Amino acid sequence: MQANSRSAGGVYPSRVKGTGHRVDLWDLLGGVLVLGLLVLLLWPEADMPAARSEPPAKTISDNQAADGISDSARFPATAPIAYRPQPRFTENNIRDGHASTDSLLLRLQQFAKRPGWTILPEDIASARDDIALLVSQGDVAVSAIRDFLKNTPEGATTRDAIVDVGYDSLRLALFDVLQKIGGSRAEAVLYDELRATESPREIETLAHYLDDSTPGVYQRDIVASARETLGLADDSGVNGQDTGPLFRVLKDFGGAELANDLGQVSQLHWGQYAAVALAGLPEGAGIPNLARWVEGASTRNVSAAFAINILAQSAQYPEAQTALLDSIRGGLIPDSRWPELARLLAGTYHIQLEPPANGFTGQAPEAPRARILRTRIYSARTPGGGQILYGLESAAPVLSPDSAGPRLDLIETLIDETESPVARRELERAFNALWSFYSEQEGKQY
Repeated sequence: MQANSRSAGGVYPSRVKGTGHRVDLWDLLGGVLVLGLLVLLLWPEADMPAARSEPPAKTISDNQAADGISDSARFPATAPIAYRPQPRFTENNIRDGHASTDSLLLRLQQFAKRPGWTILPEDIASARDDIALLVSQGDVAVSAIRDFLKNTPEGATTRDAIVDVGYDSLRLALFDVLQKIGGSRAEAVLYDELRATESPREIETLAHYLDDSTPGVYQRDIVASARETLGLADDSGVNGQDTGPLFRVLKDFGGAELANDLGQVSQLHWGQYAAVALAGLPEGAGIPNLARWVEGASTRNVSAAFAINILAQSAQYPEAQTALLDSIRGGLIPDSRWPELARLLAGTYHIQLEPPANGFTGQAPEAPRARILRTRIYSARTPGGGQILYGLESAAPVLSPDSAGPRLDLIETLIDETESPVARRELERAFNALWSFYSEQEGKQY
């Protein structure tokens, strides 16, 4: 019994000890494994360098957008450019000017197409900001605007919501952007549009922009565009548009060579437009052609009656004076027309193609300006799209000082010629107003 007890007592302790050694070894192996996993998680680049490789470094010389940057100590041509992910466009950075020109043009086009009742003041302010951003982009915007204009024909966005921003159409707004950007590239786009468009309003706008940029260089092209487009006019005008802007262009940029063409314009369609344009040609070159309109005319001839008014407005020219005397002798001027005719002679009334907002137009630069008392609109529903002209009455004569003397002499002659008490009364009023003006101008010279 004792032997067995010893034997048992000797065996059991040895088994327990051996088992304890095996448990400690497995714990050690587990700890090493956990430590290795932690190393892999904390330092992945040490085991997998290819999984996190970055794009090769770029240099300024490889960047096409930086061709204009000069080599300097701060920005050497071989300096590496740090890799940065490209930012996505958001409304905020678009408003900050980071949007492309195409994005701005698209937004303006969408604004222009909106119904007027949906436009809020903040929408108008936003559109103005977009236009200002286009101008600030300079030459970068020119190419995009050129392509946009080619794909947006005249009339496609005419009289749209952009009116609230201050332009009659989106195309006209973009013409203004190009004019403000300036430079040869913008000028070339404006010229291309002048030769391509058939819109009278666009031709007039482009004509003045081009002439402001390079005075006199485009005069022949401007006149040619206006003449060619006028040749397309029918009973509805030019594609349903008013022809008035074309006659303004011919008056402002044409010369004596246009006198015959304007003199042969259909008086039924555009007689009033042509009369003012003829009188506005340099050095009175169109007055002889206008005077022929009243030769042998009857009192019912509306075109002749209007021509007499324009001749009175141009009374400093000998051909106009002769035509007016012949009209009185031929009984072509009824009493009802003398109040207006006398003011035209005195220079206190002026008929023009431009709206009153432009002030008195067609006057010599040295002509003094006077306060406008009232205005009148001449609207004729004639074939050819109708005619709209404007009359401006002033508080004092708006004439060049040199033209006052010949007008005074003519008024005295007309007073002697007429037998109408109404005509004499109105002519005497005109003489007194003109004499006061003449005396004042003479006093300033001495």
